[in-house]
Amino acid sequence: MTEKEFLEPPSRYRGTPFWAWNAKIEKEILKEQIDCFKEMGMGGFCIHSRIGLDTEYLGREFMELVKFCNTYGKKQNLSTWLYDEDKWPSGYGAGRVTDKEIYRSRYLLFSDKAYPDGAFIRGKTPPTRLVLSGKIQKLAEYIVKEENGILKEYRFLKKGSDQVAEPEKCSDGGKIWHAYLVISGDSSWFDKQTYLDTLNPKAAEEFLRVTHEVYADSLEEEFSKSIPMIFTDEPQFILKESLSENRGITEAGIPYTDDFEETFRKREGISFLANLPKLFWEPEDGKDYSFRWKYHEHIAYRFCAGYMDTVSRWCARHHIALTGHVMNEPSLEEQTRAVGEVMRTYESFQVPGIDMLAWRTEYTTAKQAQSEANQKGLSGITSELYGVTNWNFDFRGYKAIGDWQAALGVVNRVHHLTWYSMGGEAKRDYPPSIGGQVPWHKEYHWIEDYFARIRLVLEQGKPKVRIGVIHPVESCWMWFGNEKLTKNRRRELEIKFQELIRWLLFGKLDFDYIAESVLPGQYTETESQFCVGAMRYDVVIVAGMDTIRSSTLDRLEQFTAHGGDVLFVGREPEYVDAAKNSRAKELASRCRHIEWEQSVLYEALEPYREIATFHSDGRREEELLYRMCEERGKRYVFLAPGKPKENYGLPRKERLTVQIKGDWDILVCDAMSGERFWGKGEKIIRKDAADRREENEVWTSYVWERFEQDSLLLELTEKETGESQSCAKKKREYKFVCGDRREIYRSLLPEPKTSFLEEDNVLILDKARYRLDDGAWEDEEELLKVDDRLRRRLGYPLRTESQTQPWLLKKKNCTHTVTLRFEIESDIDCEVKLAAEGTVKKLLLNGRKVSVQPDGWYVDRCLRIYRAGNIVRGDNELELEVEYGEKENLEWCYLLGAFSVALAGAKTRIISINKDLRYGDYSMQGFPFYGGNMYLETEITIPSGDVEIEIPHYRAPLLKVSMDGRDEIVVEAPYRAVFKDVVEGRHKVQICCYGNRYNTFGQLHNCDPEEVYFGPKTWRTKGNAWCPQYNIKQAGILTTPTVYIYTQKEENEEKGK
Repeated sequence: MTEKEFLEPPSRYRGTPFWAWNAKIEKEILKEQIDCFKEMGMGGFCIHSRIGLDTEYLGREFMELVKFCNTYGKKQNLSTWLYDEDKWPSGYGAGRVTDKEIYRSRYLLFSDKAYPDGAFIRGKTPPTRLVLSGKIQKLAEYIVKEENGILKEYRFLKKGSDQVAEPEKCSDGGKIWHAYLVISGDSSWFDKQTYLDTLNPKAAEEFLRVTHEVYADSLEEEFSKSIPMIFTDEPQFILKESLSENRGITEAGIPYTDDFEETFRKREGISFLANLPKLFWEPEDGKDYSFRWKYHEHIAYRFCAGYMDTVSRWCARHHIALTGHVMNEPSLEEQTRAVGEVMRTYESFQVPGIDMLAWRTEYTTAKQAQSEANQKGLSGITSELYGVTNWNFDFRGYKAIGDWQAALGVVNRVHHLTWYSMGGEAKRDYPPSIGGQVPWHKEYHWIEDYFARIRLVLEQGKPKVRIGVIHPVESCWMWFGNEKLTKNRRRELEIKFQELIRWLLFGKLDFDYIAESVLPGQYTETESQFCVGAMRYDVVIVAGMDTIRSSTLDRLEQFTAHGGDVLFVGREPEYVDAAKNSRAKELASRCRHIEWEQSVLYEALEPYREIATFHSDGRREEELLYRMCEERGKRYVFLAPGKPKENYGLPRKERLTVQIKGDWDILVCDAMSGERFWGKGEKIIRKDAADRREENEVWTSYVWERFEQDSLLLELTEKETGESQSCAKKKREYKFVCGDRREIYRSLLPEPKTSFLEEDNVLILDKARYRLDDGAWEDEEELLKVDDRLRRRLGYPLRTESQTQPWLLKKKNCTHTVTLRFEIESDIDCEVKLAAEGTVKKLLLNGRKVSVQPDGWYVDRCLRIYRAGNIVRGDNELELEVEYGEKENLEWCYLLGAFSVALAGAKTRIISINKDLRYGDYSMQGFPFYGGNMYLETEITIPSGDVEIEIPHYRAPLLKVSMDGRDEIVVEAPYRAVFKDVVEGRHKVQICCYGNRYNTFGQLHNCDPEEVYFGPKTWRTKGNAWCPQYNIKQAGILTTPTVYIYTQKEENEEKGK
């Protein structure tokens, strides 16, 4: 790794955003957007068909455009990733697979209701996009006798029947229950078909034929070169359900497929259908849950064998890496319901991945994938991140989310997402769009440079992890039974699952999960360590488990026989393979066994500690995550905040002590600036050695002064290597207020003398009177509500995220028009422009006809600009007639011009443009809907020295401060722009407050303060969650900045200290 590489990391270390193809695709726009990716510091792009695509998916034109992007991307040194579906979840092949019934998703429905074979409507709202209604066929009947969730006895009556069973109860007191096969019906989301039977390998092969083979026919020569990966997204099966008679739920669906009985009998040696009631009720003696465990094991096996392994083998044969993620990764119960077991699926990925949308911190999700990547010998994992954070998310948030994920192994950053177009429903497709539609995109390279440097450094070594933890998901399988009796058991498991990972991660005791299902194929017996794939663990933890596999016990017993350390934490498993067995307890009696307590756990694992962090008062620090890699006498360490905070404007500086086992020279790699410099480390002897650790261990202590969002990246070299220190700067350039300088001047920054906008100001036109065709005028209403109302009237499907893809709809002549009348109040006469979507047929301003010839576009090409003429003082009427049909969009419009807007609740009024902006929220100073960049300029007269301008309280993605031709970005604490060696005199200061698009395109009528998942539905809230007022966000510099000037202390000042 050279200095130049660290300063400017190559493209392969950079992010690869989802590129949402969501309109009619044009080559010239693709070229412009690829240039934009390059400018933003990206390393490539992942072409992802999304809501609104109007070019036939995988058709000839589509593939020519993909090839063009790959060719042009190579010229820009950008890689092209493929995505394997039209929208998501992956598998249905844009409906070209599941138009054949044999490949359609299906499930077993266990019910006390008698349904005739044939068409079936399940009276339940699906918890996912997968369809629960469709076609039903009886498989079996049972007489079941149960009491309060306990299975007393049952009889398997028959397999298959054309008769509807009567009566509901039988003479022996039992009740008749039915098992049905349900084949999913059609859905507009799945391109008028349905989802795939992911348990069926032949279905997966058909998916590969209609999707992957099409890509291979055109692009295979670039696989593993400019096209390194293909992304599969959220494969899953129908969610498992359980009975909950106390809540009136007397039927439950579970994953199943046509040959399940056959393969289950072959693999497990018993009939599945004959034992089915054991899944839903608890055994009377509580001793044997093995049938239930075997079902969940077999489902997990079938899912991997059916979909995951089939796709993986194709990718391996064609030399393209399979990446992506499965459905519902974070909790034991979620993964049990959706895929059976997450870690088993990662075996099939060449590069395992996760998704982490919104501002979530799912440590288990990341750690599961990272563990498998470590065991496969990979450098890290893929993450689909940043989605659903909304338009007003800022650079602090982008860094914070990326930081904790980088510390847990994320190297491939797939940004969710960059829109090709904002047209129609696309603008509500889980914003923000991280691309040219945002006014800060030219500065985004700052984020990408930072994370590329981190990845570059950490990939110099291999993970240093000494602790293994047996994953407890199979205990959740055992307790996935009757809700009344097992729900609390699952909750207890989850609490311990989450508690243990937090203790270990924030206690700086890094670990890997070990999946029991794949352990037999990964394990290698050695004389000293517990070897799982590429990893070697010194201690294995058994914790938070109620059942453990006999095959796992075999290997743990081998490990202990060689002197290995197995640590049981809390209650040992009482079950083996889900049946009562004392074998785990017997092993625990021969191993270390501790209580479920954080401090006791830390003491027990102290011999395996490689790093520790302390506050200045000696308290253990428990906010940071770390990642450590090693290679040939070097270690690479990354420390980052693991609990992101929104402590905006109140930065807290602290001094931490970082202690690392060994005697090291410390090279600090500043991932922000690209500089490297030698840090001062102190050799120490840890005297608090536990009894299992060698005495007098040498550690290196490093004092780190940080603000709470700061990260630390270190390259450590063993002292005895004697490597030259000439490769980096001897001391760090100034960043914080240091003790060798003194403050000579402090003053508030004068109020702005001038201000200007980078774009026209905007007034949202989101409410109008309206009429369909030549019908009667109807009362004023918000336009998305108008669109819903008219679609219902005309029999069109509603425009939601589940709408049918436009490329599937035949282009019809628009037989309707909608005319909108906007009332505009103004205090001034001024020239205005209108930005509107769709085909404008007629435009009138105050009765005067206006040209409908577009003159440019606003924010995105879908919003064409029309020169509307002049509005006048008083009341104005703007009348807009647009084409309307199933494929047309009725969207908010925007009035543009050199004016300001007075906003009072739901009422707006145009006023003279405010040229006298003050510090404070500029959305309240005449720019409530403005989403572009705002510039403020002032002057200061100062003495010479190093100038720092502090702007702690702001609401903007980032700030840029300019003085004397020099620019400084302000993103993170201490929120200071530093200008060194400024001469005495008068200086012009310009501050750019970068805008975001929330106040222009956001959920302005959503008044749910608890909303955190900003998807399409959040624009169409109802009842008390919707309001006519505009809920805008703060924008700009909220408080007056402060100017500081420093000079070097004189020598006598230093001596006098």
